[in-house]
Amino acid sequence: MSKEKTDYFVLAEATLLQKIILTIVVIAGIVLFYAIVIPGIKYFVVSTLNGAVHCESNELVPYSLEKTKIERRTDPLLVWAVDLYLNTPTAARFWFQPIFSMSMIAILFGLIVGVYITTFLPLPLGYFKQKIEREIINSLDKIHFKKYFTHIDEYTRHELMREIENADLRGLHRLSSEYDVSVDELIILQNAIQWRNSTILYQAIHFLKGLKIYMRNHFTDKYSNTILGFVYFGAAILIVIIGLRGLKFIPVSEPSLIFFSLGLEFSILITYASTLFFAKPENIEEQPKPSIEPAFSASDPNTERLLRAFIKWKK
Repeated sequence: MSKEKTDYFVLAEATLLQKIILTIVVIAGIVLFYAIVIPGIKYFVVSTLNGAVHCESNELVPYSLEKTKIERRTDPLLVWAVDLYLNTPTAARFWFQPIFSMSMIAILFGLIVGVYITTFLPLPLGYFKQKIEREIINSLDKIHFKKYFTHIDEYTRHELMREIENADLRGLHRLSSEYDVSVDELIILQNAIQWRNSTILYQAIHFLKGLKIYMRNHFTDKYSNTILGFVYFGAAILIVIIGLRGLKFIPVSEPSLIFFSLGLEFSILITYASTLFFAKPENIEEQPKPSIEPAFSASDPNTERLLRAFIKWKK
């Protein structure tokens, strides 16, 4: 087995260290999301909605603004009493659970941060850096195999990588004809190789150039149907919860479940939109391959004369 395929199988699965670092970065992203959003919600309620937020630890607050003996304890992270439009006829108190309500959007934000950070970390540490490196190797091997019917070796890989990286548009069209690969795929591979060989600052700014080859060649093909299924699943949950709200099973004063279901559907739709963004265009038809004609056709008059002369000579 060539060194090229050995490298590919080594990179096929992420290491434990890469998974641990990805998990830590995702958790840090979730914490960062709440650290930004929770003060933002408080500021928005007070400054825009003419309201107040009661969220002191173990503070006893009446359940509604009307005179009632029912009280409920608040918590800085778990339970808020939010008063809106104070000193107006429409003043009302809502009970809001910030951690639960925003949990799905927080997880989505954490995953985005995790993908971004681990894209340009060094290869031994970066989870998605490993995925990109694997897809670059796999793409080069497929291109080489189409022409030579053998897996690429390490020396040829570097030569082909250098040729694709330095090719202009005319050169990419030539390589497209030579290796029977679409120009679009070669451009994506070229961008990924240039991104791979650039500085960490360039990788951080232009991370989509590297990530696109993984999203296009692997993620969208493998997970697009699964994500679409989750889209319908999230829509079903949202319909049920909205229906329960309409039937008064969910009190108007406690909208946290509604916010959670909206955040769930929003997060899944954003994920599905990313698969459509990176998916291969459906309107690109494969170019017909030129048929291989024999050097001499039976209908060629010169061939016929040669055959007749050969037959007479044999006689």
